Order: sequence, then C-alpha cells, then structure tokens
Amino acid sequence: MLHKDFEPKTRGEEKDFLIFASISAILIVLHIFFVLFGTAYDVSSDSQADSTDFVIENNSIADSQNIVLQDGGSDIVVTEFASNWSEEGWVLTSVVVTISYSETSTGDADCDTVSAELMISGDSGDEPVTSTITGSVSDCSPIILEMKWQELTGDSEVDYLQTPFEIETDVSLNVDSTIPFNDNDEQIDVSVEVIMSRAQ
Repeated sequence: MLHKDFEPKTRGEEKDFLIFASISAILIVLHIFFVLFGTAYDVSSDSQADSTDFVIENNSIADSQNIVLQDGGSDIVVTEFASNWSEEGWVLTSVVVTISYSETSTGDADCDTVSAELMISGDSGDEPVTSTITGSVSDCSPIILEMKWQELTGDSEVDYLQTPFEIETDVSLNVDSTIPFNDNDEQIDVSVEVIMSRAQ
C-alpha cells in the first residue's frame, strides 16, 4: 500500500501544489536578487542625493583705518563693496566693526568719550537677526558694532543685502581731560570685518 504522499493527486490538489511551488520559487529568486544587488542600488541612490547638496562658501574681508579727531569732532569711515560681488553670487551675511583707542595725553587720568554708529547704504534687504549699531565708551575699552543675518543655506529664503553697498562707521570724540587744553588729536582705530557668502 502506497503512502498517501505518493498516491495519485486530484487535479485540484495538483493545481494548489503548482501555485505553492511557483510562489516559493519567485520568493527565493527575489531574495537572491536583493542579497546580491541591493547594496549597489543603495549606493546609487546616495550618490544621487549627494549630487543635489549645496556647498556654502564664506569669504572674510578685513579693512582697517586710523582717524585723528579733536574735541567735538567726528568722521565717517567708509568701506565700499562693488557690484561684481553679487554678480558672482556673493551676499552679505555678517559685519563686525571694532573701534579702539587709548588715552594719549601724558598725565591725564581720564579717558576720552568715543561714540560710534554703524550704517549700511545700498540695496535694501531683510533685517539682520542680531544687530548692535550704536555704542559709546569713556573707559578706553573697545566698541564692537555688528549686523548678522541668518546663516546662508542652499534653500534659504532670506533677502540678503547685495552689492554694491557701503559700510559707514560714524565716529565722534568728546575730550574728558583733567588737564585743560592738554588732550587733542586723538587717534582712533576702526577695523571692519565682513563675511560674504554664496551657495554652489
């Protein structure tokens, strides 16, 4: 007597068996395909994503000027940027101005009062996210003025300031001297650091 597994099958049973065998064979083939070629497809996908990344370039430009002021006097230090910067894709993202001085009169116990204001004239854009545009000191410490915009990204929607523009630092002096007529022709250093950025 034959075991039931070797007994003749009905057509329905044979059809079910063939369907099961076909599905199993397809699953085995798919498994082998993904094991062998799945890694290659992942690398190709990553490479395509990397090709859409943006590279952000930052260019730092420094300018330093020395001015001489008398009591009650003022002067404007101007740093100009020509239009070719924007033509090459650069936009303004940061301005830092440092005004420094020291007491120059021998025997004078008081530092003079120096005041400064930062302005930018040119194409209008969005307001900076942080800014300090005025300052005044009378202890010979430096004045730091700044304007900083949101960091540039590949999909940034910020309306950055474009060239041409001028960075103007208005500096004034009031002499505070313990010796009459002994304190004049004060030297003041104005250093401007600008960061221009572009996405490529």
